[in-house]
Amino acid sequence: MTASARMAVLLFFGWLVLSPSWAQEQVLPAPGEVLTLPIAGSVDALKQQAVYLPIDQAPDTLDSLFFFEGFMPWQQRWEASAPPLWLRLHLNSPIDARNDWLLKIKRRYFPQLELLVLDPASGQMQRHSLGLDNYMPGEVSAQDYIIPLGLQAGQERIVLMRVETLQQSLSSLVMSLEDELTFKRNQNTQRWAFGLYFGSVIALLIYNLTLYLNLRSPGHRMYVIAISSVLLFMSMDSGLLQSWLPDVLRQKELSVYIAAAALMMATSMLFFQVFAQTRKLIPRLHRLIAVISSLLLILMAIVLVVPQAWTSWLAPGTQAVISLATLVLLGSSLYGAIKGSSASMVFFIAWLAFLLGSILRSLVAIEWLVRMPIAEYFVYIGSVMEAMILALGLSYRVGQLRMQRNRAEREQLKAMALANMDPLTGAYNRRFFDSYLAGILDPDEDQSPRGALILIDIDYFKETNDQFGHDAGDAVLQALVKRSQNELRATDVLCRLGGDEFAVILSSLEEESALEVAERLHRRVSRHPVMHQGNSISLSVSVGVLSPLSLGMDEAVAIRSADHALYAAKRAGRNQVKVYESPMPAI
Repeated sequence: MTASARMAVLLFFGWLVLSPSWAQEQVLPAPGEVLTLPIAGSVDALKQQAVYLPIDQAPDTLDSLFFFEGFMPWQQRWEASAPPLWLRLHLNSPIDARNDWLLKIKRRYFPQLELLVLDPASGQMQRHSLGLDNYMPGEVSAQDYIIPLGLQAGQERIVLMRVETLQQSLSSLVMSLEDELTFKRNQNTQRWAFGLYFGSVIALLIYNLTLYLNLRSPGHRMYVIAISSVLLFMSMDSGLLQSWLPDVLRQKELSVYIAAAALMMATSMLFFQVFAQTRKLIPRLHRLIAVISSLLLILMAIVLVVPQAWTSWLAPGTQAVISLATLVLLGSSLYGAIKGSSASMVFFIAWLAFLLGSILRSLVAIEWLVRMPIAEYFVYIGSVMEAMILALGLSYRVGQLRMQRNRAEREQLKAMALANMDPLTGAYNRRFFDSYLAGILDPDEDQSPRGALILIDIDYFKETNDQFGHDAGDAVLQALVKRSQNELRATDVLCRLGGDEFAVILSSLEEESALEVAERLHRRVSRHPVMHQGNSISLSVSVGVLSPLSLGMDEAVAIRSADHALYAAKRAGRNQVKVYESPMPAI
């Protein structure tokens, strides 16, 4: 999964670098003159070729405005500060132009952005409104609004644009012209690029959703939520989602875009809290992150509910909170990394990749960096890198947690073994015997009798200790356990009750009777002497058998009955097997 995502990113880079949509250099006329377009391609420096008129100096009627002579040429100072303006472009398509031309305007928040496109020959006029006060949905492609001019070969169009920006400057107004075939070719490139991006991120999303459904990990759950919100925002940012929106939301497209940005930031903060365990690591910053993420969710809801005209002041406010959240996330993750949290370091690197992509695209948009085909996709490259880094970090962290859990389970099993095993012989101890026997006899477990109880006692064990020493006695005990285990099934249980007394619980009786198993054990244990430090120590055992173990039988009664059989073997001369026989009831 991760390898395929890496390959997709490499293809993504390669396709975009080889993209044929480099801007063509144009020799443009002086501002105010008719701008004759090339046969095909694109024209970028439109702001400098347009003429301008402050709104308060405009004539009363639109008809006179199209040909008003009071328009002024472009002034560089308007990049820093500009009043609301009318902008005019007079465009001419040459006779040999191959197709229609489109006006592209970079998507920004415009309180007022109204376009009037006049055909001087017919007098027909088109109107488009892309401002917050009166938004009329049009075509959106990636970062651009697309305005069809209906400008065929040999025709002219006069474009009037009323523009007012939130920044009170024209720095955010970026326009270009593109012929229809060039636009479609570039749009195909965009589709391939977006397909690689969304395919890679969706693959990571499905992979982590599958892990969550199997592991129920809070980290994977929040990753799925956060990346889903990133996909929602990127779908709006790329212009792919707009055509799928219902009419009620399409009319509030800009509000939906702002709400998606707020949701993406809020869920990213919530993911960081879970991923980096900020409650324990940085408790004060954890509370700050919780407050900001809650504020973003509230702003998201407000933006979706209020009229879009309110977005003119809600948008800057929401953007300010998003900027603050970005700084808090970067600072918190860096601080957590300094404190030794590998998860915080992973998040810092991932978030920085996404942020750098956004910054680079913004710098190109405001022409601080050279415009290039790949610039439009910087934020998507940063986003897919963020998703991959977080997925890798999450997988590594889950792997660490699994190793810790496995280590804890091994330690727990080891502790259980120490609590239930006889350290000398390796057989189960009396504690385990009592618990296991109780389970065998529990009437709620089954409805049929099963198993048997065999007690084993070493003959003349005290004499062996006295003659050869306690080390030799220990060797005899160990030999008995080893020989017995070689004869028993995996489901049977051998326990040392204490001293030289052992018990075997047969879990079931199928092919052999309990007596046959006991006799086979007796032969295996007693067949050969035990060799210890050059001494040959004879080993014989007396065996008592209780069969079958009846469900509901009292444990003490079962042990006492098998003990009766054992002592019967001892009284009969030892080194033999006896089966418990119930006394005949009195008549």
